[in-house]
Amino acid sequence: MRVFNRVAIAGGLAVAAMTVSTGAALADPPSALTPARTDIVGVGSDTTQGVLNHIAAGYNAQPAGSGRLYSFDATGPSPITTKQDCAPITRPNGSSAGISALAADAAVPPCIDFARSSRPKKTDGTEDGLAFLAMAKDGVTWAAQATTNAPATLSAAQLASVYSCTAPPGTRSAAPAAPSSSPTCLRSARAPAPSGSRPSASPTRRSAGA
Repeated sequence: MRVFNRVAIAGGLAVAAMTVSTGAALADPPSALTPARTDIVGVGSDTTQGVLNHIAAGYNAQPAGSGRLYSFDATGPSPITTKQDCAPITRPNGSSAGISALAADAAVPPCIDFARSSRPKKTDGTEDGLAFLAMAKDGVTWAAQATTNAPATLSAAQLASVYSCTAPPGTRSAAPAAPSSSPTCLRSARAPAPSGSRPSASPTRRSAGA
């Protein structure tokens, strides 16, 4: 077995992280520490590394159990040694690099337990030996100051139109000081993400023989 016991542990990490409000987020393992073979270690994309760093900080703040959680950042000193008695590897920088490192790891117990990915699973069959598990799928809302001209409510369609610069004038203000002929637009503050970029999914290896 390589996977499902790891997945079960990872499934409880968010709860542990949410109960911890102090402590610095981990990036790489602490200096001079090489994770044990029983620890849970991941590599890969920078997209979700911040989330995993905070999850690791919360998880590792709990009473010591059978293993700790470490997530190597996408960039930093290279090569890295992911666990004790594992051969050094070039630091995986990005989704595909992390997935490739995960797929290439044939050690028992594994030297890499999961890869952070911002892309979905390939459909050409080359990644059929990996299970891709979606994360961070909860909805994102918006907030405004207590005293503001912003509307009290905005629908998802209205928010999308403001972001895409198709909202009619005055959408941003419940009582605009002066009419405007220009559409409400946030593009200057935040450019739209490239098409198809950075969906959040983390692959982890299936059990042997699965």
